[in-house]
Parts: sequence; structure tokens; C-alpha cells
Amino acid sequence: MKQVQLSVAAYNLPGRALGIHDPYAVVLSRPSVEKEWKDVGKTEEAQAQYDPNFTKKFHFPYGTDEEKNVQLQVKFCSKALKKDKVEVLGMITTTLAAVYESDYKCLDFQLKSETGGDLNGGQSFVFLSCEMVDRSVKDSIAFRFRFGEAQGYGGHDGEAYSYFVVSRELKHSLGQWARVFQSRMIDPPVKKGKSKATGNDEDEESQIAKTTSDVMYCNDPERRLLVEYYTYRPKPKTSLFSRLSSRDSAGSGSVGGQGDMDYGHQLVASTQFTAASLPILIKSKTPMRFEIEPGGMLQRGEIGLDNFSFFSMKPNTPKMLIFVVDRLVWYSTVHERDKAADLFESYVERDMWARLITSTAEGEQMEKNWVGSSYRGFTNLGANPAGGGLAKPSKTLKKAPKPVADTEEEPAMKFDEMRSALDD
Repeated sequence: MKQVQLSVAAYNLPGRALGIHDPYAVVLSRPSVEKEWKDVGKTEEAQAQYDPNFTKKFHFPYGTDEEKNVQLQVKFCSKALKKDKVEVLGMITTTLAAVYESDYKCLDFQLKSETGGDLNGGQSFVFLSCEMVDRSVKDSIAFRFRFGEAQGYGGHDGEAYSYFVVSRELKHSLGQWARVFQSRMIDPPVKKGKSKATGNDEDEESQIAKTTSDVMYCNDPERRLLVEYYTYRPKPKTSLFSRLSSRDSAGSGSVGGQGDMDYGHQLVASTQFTAASLPILIKSKTPMRFEIEPGGMLQRGEIGLDNFSFFSMKPNTPKMLIFVVDRLVWYSTVHERDKAADLFESYVERDMWARLITSTAEGEQMEKNWVGSSYRGFTNLGANPAGGGLAKPSKTLKKAPKPVADTEEEPAMKFDEMRSALDD
């Protein structure tokens, strides 16, 4: 049974100045303009993010002309200041065929108000993507992330929450990632017991969560997957007047440099592999090197799979992935980081891409740059991600020089290197 799977993301949602909402998307559909809208479902809430990439997927039959031309409406909402009230941040309307039949099977839309007006000066966008998925196989996949023993986590000062995101690369739009899983937040080491912010009882590992094979990798063994390590530092509570008068980066969803006063969500590191490689990774017990996010406080680190993990590409088999993050080495100060960065310009080659897309609304072109599964308007090391707004995108994409391996430790192998060694 094949169906079209819809993914939803957005950039620069309204409300940044107030800093009061955790946005979510509501998807509605109707067969024609004469019919009433029906609720299809809603996504999870994106905690303190204004550039959300939601993990929740929506499925639609796609065979008859009526099914292809079904109309879609996506509303972005949040909890209002008043209890039990919902604030509509904006919305877009399109058809399923418009998205699926497009060249890249994904489209960008300018977010509009309920009355059709522009929002944020016309700089708020919605991204919809579609993929055909065989849903006859929906193997359950359990996830857990934990940190290795006797090593630091939670940022270079150990005071930030940690969480992990798994994304899959879109088949028809290479370099663009749809999130499929996000772990619960892991309490920082300085906090003990149950956290008021996350409600977690476990200090050093996320709780077990589940997804399915049709969502994680579309039942395609060669689909490329991306695991990202993020930290989250809540901004200290301030008065409403302070939030209105200070448009900072708290909760902006910006990624990159993790200085002493960076609040919000910060991308630390990532790694890539394919679904088919997971059994090899488990059997070999070989960790993978993290790709370190430029401008961050992490020097190096590894991620591997626990011995209790099991994964088979055979359908209708249970799957468990327990990721272990280890050997994290942080810069002790921003000065130390900047001094090391001066040695070479570092770029994240894995997902640095830019493409010109014609807006369906006004025929204008805009350039997009993505870092992993997060939207960002710049990629160079010297940019300040906490400064707010979009910096000018870097035009020169350079391959990062590989750092010299530590002679006292056996360096971890990247998957491509490991697989080549095993094949030999």
C-alpha cells in the first residue's frame, strides 16, 4: 500500500520578540473548494523554536484524480498568553499534487495571516515535501541515546540540556533533510534528580522512544540518515517588557557557535550513515567520528551503537538502536576555540548547499542554506549565529581539512572508511 508522505517545516515564524510560544502545525484537507475542511492531524510542539522541522508525518492516498487534487491547509499555532487559548501564527493553502508533482517534490510558500496579509515583512516561509512510501511494511524501531562514562556533556560548561535528532535525506531533493525523530532532553550534569524543565528522571540518557521504518528511511535501505547532537540552554526568565525590547536569539532555532552567553538550540556535531549500514556498525562495534559544527565549543567526539542494539533489514523484525556518545573533548574557553579556528577555515561539507527557488506566489528567487536539518542563512565559520537575522550566505564552499588524529587514541573510522575495510 503506497501513500504520499507529507513533511512540514518552517522558517522565521512570527512571535520571536515575545518569545512566548512553542509552535506546532495543524494540517487540514478537503476534496474540493465546495467542501468543508477536515482535520488530518497536528505535529508535535517545537520547544522554543521559530524554524521548526517537525518529525510528525502525514499520509495521503495518491491514485485517483480526486486524491491527487486534494486541497491542503497548514496552520501554524501556539499557546497564547491566556490559558486555554490558541494563537494562529499563520497559514498556507495548496494542493497535494502541486507539491508532489513539483521538480524536487518540495515547495516553499510564503506564510500568510488568516486574512491573507504578509507576516514578518514577507520573510516567513513554509516548506512542504512529499515522498511516495510503501506503508505495507512498518517495522517498529526503538531509539535511545546515552553518553559514555567519565566524560563531559551538556556543553563545555556542563550546564546545557542535550538532545538528539535523526533525519532522512529527501530522495528528490538531495541535501535537504526531513526530521523523523527527536529524543527527549537529557538533563545537564549540574542538575540532579528530576528536572522541572524536561520531567526526565534519567540524568544521562534519553528515554526509549519509537518510530517506524516507513517514517525513518521510507523502507529504502540506501537512504542516507543524519544524526545530530544539539544542546539547549533556556533563556533566564525576564519580564514581558524585557522580551519586547530585546530581539535576541533565545529560542530562535539558530545553530552554531556555542559561546558563554548563547541561549536556545545549538547544533554541536553530527554524523551520517545509511539504513543498510546499521547492521555492519553494530557487528563491527566501531564508533563513527562526529563532524564538528564550525564555531562550536566541541573539539572532537564519537558516536557508536551499544552492544544491546539489534537491527535487520528483513521486514517484520524488531529493531533497537542504542546510540552511545563518547570521547567528547570541549574547548575550555572561547579564546581557546578561536585560536584553534584560526589555523584553518572549517566548513561542514556534508550538508552545505544552496539552491535558487522561484517563489510560487510572486515569482521571486531566494537563496537557502541549510545546516543539517536546521535552516540557517550562513555557513562560514566567522558568522555570528546568535546575532539575530540572516547573514549573507557564503558563496565559496570549501572542503574542511581533516584534523590530525590524536596519537594517544585510536581514531574512530567514518562509515565509508569502515565499510571499505570490511569489503576488502
